[in-house]
Parts: sequence; C-alpha cells; structure tokens
Amino acid sequence: MIFSWSDYVRAVATSEQIPSRYRQLRVVQLAQAIVESARGSSQLFQEAGNPGGLKWRDGIDDNYTEKITNQIWLKTPSEPNGCYWCQWKTPQHAAMGYWRFIGRPNSPYQGWEAYDTDPEGYLQYIWQKGYATDPSYVSKVKNAFPEAQSLLEEYGGEQPLPPPSRTFKVAIMPGHGGTDSGAVNHTLNLREKDYNWKEAVEIKARLEAEGNYQVVICREENELAPLSTLQQRANDSDADVCLCLHHNASNKQARGWWLFYVNRNYEFEKFIKIVDKQFRGLPFQARGYEYAGQPFAEDWFSRVWNCIHCCTMPTILFESCFIDNDADASWLRDGGYKQIVEKICAGIKEYLGDKGTINPPNAEKSVFVNDTNPPLNVRSGAGTNYTVVGQLQNETLLKVEENNGQGWLRISKPIAGWVSESLTRSETSTRSSLYTGVVNDPEPPLNVRSDAGTNFSIVGKLNNGTSVEVVEDNQEGWVRISSPLEGWVAKRYVKRPGAVKERLLHLVRTNGSDEYGCKLLTLSIHEGDVSNSIETIKVVSGVPSRQDFETGGSHNVPNSLKPLPQGDYSVQPLIDWAGGKGNYNASFGPGLGPVWVPITPKFQTPRGDFGFHLDKNRTGSPGSAGCIVFTTDSDLRRFVAWFDDPEIAPKSLTVDWGL
Repeated sequence: MIFSWSDYVRAVATSEQIPSRYRQLRVVQLAQAIVESARGSSQLFQEAGNPGGLKWRDGIDDNYTEKITNQIWLKTPSEPNGCYWCQWKTPQHAAMGYWRFIGRPNSPYQGWEAYDTDPEGYLQYIWQKGYATDPSYVSKVKNAFPEAQSLLEEYGGEQPLPPPSRTFKVAIMPGHGGTDSGAVNHTLNLREKDYNWKEAVEIKARLEAEGNYQVVICREENELAPLSTLQQRANDSDADVCLCLHHNASNKQARGWWLFYVNRNYEFEKFIKIVDKQFRGLPFQARGYEYAGQPFAEDWFSRVWNCIHCCTMPTILFESCFIDNDADASWLRDGGYKQIVEKICAGIKEYLGDKGTINPPNAEKSVFVNDTNPPLNVRSGAGTNYTVVGQLQNETLLKVEENNGQGWLRISKPIAGWVSESLTRSETSTRSSLYTGVVNDPEPPLNVRSDAGTNFSIVGKLNNGTSVEVVEDNQEGWVRISSPLEGWVAKRYVKRPGAVKERLLHLVRTNGSDEYGCKLLTLSIHEGDVSNSIETIKVVSGVPSRQDFETGGSHNVPNSLKPLPQGDYSVQPLIDWAGGKGNYNASFGPGLGPVWVPITPKFQTPRGDFGFHLDKNRTGSPGSAGCIVFTTDSDLRRFVAWFDDPEIAPKSLTVDWGL
C-alpha cells in the first residue's frame, strides 16, 4: 500500500492546494472515492494509490506538485485490451490529482466550474460527460454524500504532520574548490571557494543538530569536481532539497545577494520564494530571485543553468554577496557568512517542515497604490532609510508577498520591493478599470489563469460575449481582469468596443542614481493624457560623467554622451528584433541587446540615432550615448508588452527635464 485510506481522506479535507472556490465539491470527490475504491480496499488503491479510478490522460502531468510518477497496465470490462491508470505518490498528490484530471487541457469535463457551489449539479454534469455508461452511477455517489461529509468534518480540523521518525535530506554543492578559487577579493585576500565551503560545513552542523536532518556535502574540501559529478552526487543522495553555494563578482561596485532557479515546477518555485523571504532580512542589497532556464534571458544565465539543471529536487543557486566588493566582502568576513547560513537553514526548515507560508495570513494578496503625493516610492527594505528602487503611480495593482506587521508590505509585482502600507488601499475597495472588453475566443470557452502565462493554473472559463473589466495591461500578450472573476486572460481574445485612446510615453528626471552613478529617470506610459498613468519603469540615458540635461536646439553636440534633449519625439510603434520576435538571446551589437525601438525628435537638433534598448554591457560600460536604456531584462520585457497591440502602441514621447 502506498498510503492509507485515512491519509487520503485527511488530504482531501485539509489540502490547501485545492482551490478554495471549489472546496464545496470535495464532498463529490470523496464520495466518488468511496464508490470507486470501496473505501480504500480496491486493487487500484492498494497498488497505485488511486482512489478515484482515474485513468492516465495526457495533460495531467504538467510539472505541478501532483506529478504522476508511474503507470500501471490493467484490463477492464470497458477496455479489454488494457489501459494505463494514474499512480499517485502521496495522498496530497491524489487529492489534487483528481482536479488536475477534471481540469486538464481538452478535458471532456470543461465547464464544470459553473457548478462550483452545487455538488449535485456538478455530479450530474460530469456523469453526462464521462460516466454515463453506468446509469446508476449518480445515485451510487449521492448515497455516499452523507458518509463523505461526515469524513470531511471529522478530518477537517486535523493538520497532517510529518511522522516523528521523518528525516529530511539536504544536498549541498559548494562551488569551485581545489585549484579553482572562484571569485577573489585581492584587497582583502578572500577566496570564494573558502566561503562556499565554510557555509556548507556550518549549514550541515546546524541542521544535523536539529536531530531530523541528514546533510550531504557533494565534494571534499579541496576537491575540484565536474559540475555533472556534483549534480549526480546530489541526485544519488535522494535529497529533499539541494543548495548550490556561490559568491558573486562583477566590477567591484555591484553589491547584494541574488538567488536563481532553473525549473518552474511548483515545488521549486515554492522553495525559492520561501528562501527569498528569509534572505530579505539580511542587512544589504536584495536582488531577489530569478528564473535562469532556457531560453536564456541573459547570456550568463547559461552558467547558472549548467550548475544545477540536472538536479531533480528543488534546487537554488545562491550568489550570497559580491565578494569582489570590499563592503560586501568585509561583511562576509566579519561574520556575515553565518547570517547567510542562518537564513538558509530557516528557509529549509520552513519549506520542509511546512512552518509558515509564502504569503503570511496578515498579508493581502493584492492592493492598489493610493498615495496622496504620488508617485509611491518602492524601497529595497521595510523603512524610509532604504534606497528607492522604483516608483509607482496611483491605482497600480501590487502583488503582496509579506506584511511585516509594522506598516510595510513586500511586493513582487509590478516590481519587487517594499512599500508603505498606509499609502495603499485594499483590493476589495473600488477598483479602477482601464476598460471594458468582450470575450471573443475562436475556440471557446476562454481560459482565465492565475497569472500571465499558459504555464499558470486555470481558475475559470468564460464564454464568448462575456463582458470583462480589465484592470492591468502590462504583460506581453496578457491582461488582468477583475470581473466576472479575478485572473489573467490572453489579450488577443478580448475585444475593446468603441474608440480606443492612443497611449503616450513620458520621461522625467528623479533625484536617485543607480549603483554605477547613472542618474535614474522615470519612463511612464499613459492612456489619453498624462494624468492617466498605466505603468512606470526606471531607465537611464547618457553616461555617468556626462549627465547634463539640456533642451533641444542647434547647441546640442553629437557624440556628447549626454541624455537625449528635452522635447517631443515620435516613436516607432513596432518592436525591431535582432533575432526574431520574442528572441531575447540575440543582439543588435555591443551594448544594444535584442530589442530596438527608434525615436525621432520633432525639433531641430544635430543629435540623432535615438532609441530604446537594453543596457547590455552595463557592468563594464553603464549608460548610453543618449538612447533610453533599460537596466534589467525584466524591465525590457515590461516595455515590450506596451507594444503588443498595434492599435494602441505608443507613437509619441515627451521628454520633460523641467527646464
């Protein structure tokens, strides 16, 4: 037996992965399991942990937590030649797997969400779609409703805990070693390989002192092992999680910690989000976490990918500070590495012990900017003493990851950082709608997803002709809707009736500078007029030593390396791609990156060749010769999203230096 009947009942009653909207239907799910598995006594349940009699169907396994690991070949009266069945590894997989089966792509049960509060209606609906060969099936399952409801109430108050004897396994791959020192701080005589090893040993000591952790360090102290060997050792250890320890180096100016992962499986993302939350308690710059999988958004992401892509368990590559930066290195040497160890251990224990949540109970899922003196400052930490990492206009929707209980919210979208809670308003308040659209899908119904992308879960479906309120339109090809339900839909399937207002770009100065000394500018997109701001992005123009702001005119000097002059410009409403649309790996040349959007002054000036592009060689030569450049790949992608609808793509830019 893979797991017991009571374990499965408990999982159905308590699983947080079952969408709350559909939990009234769990009585049907459990009643079906009572009928199909004879309360856990059937051969299929005993051998495959399959309580619902679910057959294998393409689309169930999509790298989500309820991953199917095996298939069993059995014969049935309706399929005498045999068929494959689902085999669930854990009771939680079985509980959520039922819903993945029902909601899989091309499922005959599509449309079942309409019965999310009507168990009998739902049962009748799925019987018609897939169980109609048994005319008595509905009555059998309905007769089991009272027993199922009683079990849900009996087990619903209990929280499943790991067995007392459970030992968690952790694999650690300390980077470099042997003759490979890794990054070096020659001023302070610190070597990356030494601190990778120190942290590995300290993590092992701290976790194993807990009594229920086994830690495997995947190399010897002075060994230089191939990356493939390290990953194989980690996999062979059968670890629950894996840590790849590194310390960064760039230009001696860059600072902060950075986390990376290369697998978008739910558990991988859950692990890195928890560790990211812990790391934000470190007393220096937070660079957050990034996905570094294929296709690579940055060329150097391939090095991250090579380090960890073969690891089969949730894995994080840590760049815990910039060791070539004297300030970071001094902190590391003077005990900072122990703070890193403390945060890593706390993250591991929270993830493996399920202590706490990614979103604390006191955090709202989303809030809106509501600043009496906009724009709202987004800071690197919880307090006004932290640096400003961005600014957001009123009515911008924020995704909240944490409420520290002291008046500050940590947000992850549209940019990562901290904002004052008092300058936001609850999502339950009156929402500002950008426009009303109508669903027009050539293959209805239209999927509504939990986030912007087909890799995110489906939260509902909408029929053609349904009116939707669009509240966010800043993800390439996707819009967020607030009604008739919350979620994201493909933009091409939402039509805007009536006249569409043209979108405009606006560029202004700020008082801030980045870590390279470049003065930061705010680029915003507006609909109709400047008062109706949709989104802002921090950008740079010119080089640090030449950032003199001027008006347009004949006095402008070509090749001055200054910011582009104040004035009005026309913007090409189409994106030029170096390697074809959506290819972020190509480049137009040194320092330019994959995207180019030309802009033309509407006034006389000897200067020209202005445009938008990525600051591709930022670490070695920050800034631009006058173009408007994006400092991160994620900011570039947000900008590209502004051009995904040719009808409303911006065609003009106003540069206002306040002169």
